[in-house]
Amino acid sequence: MKWILVMKKIKLDTWVAVTQILSSFAVLISIIFLITEYKRSGVVNEKTIENIVLGRIMELDGLVIENPDLAIITIKA
Repeated sequence: MKWILVMKKIKLDTWVAVTQILSSFAVLISIIFLITEYKRSGVVNEKTIENIVLGRIMELDGLVIENPDLAIITIKA
């Protein structure tokens, strides 16, 4: 019941201004959330790429160890 009395006392322009401010905060919070998610996903992608590259290097090292001809070439280089 108090809300109805409060709403009657405040002009419509004031309510519009308040709702616009609240919606601006909501948009700002959404943008901050999107930026943090974008940064987090970028970090995950970089880490995934680093892991893949490291895995490939380890595979190549394994091939060099298993193949004596490649080991000789690697030592001479």
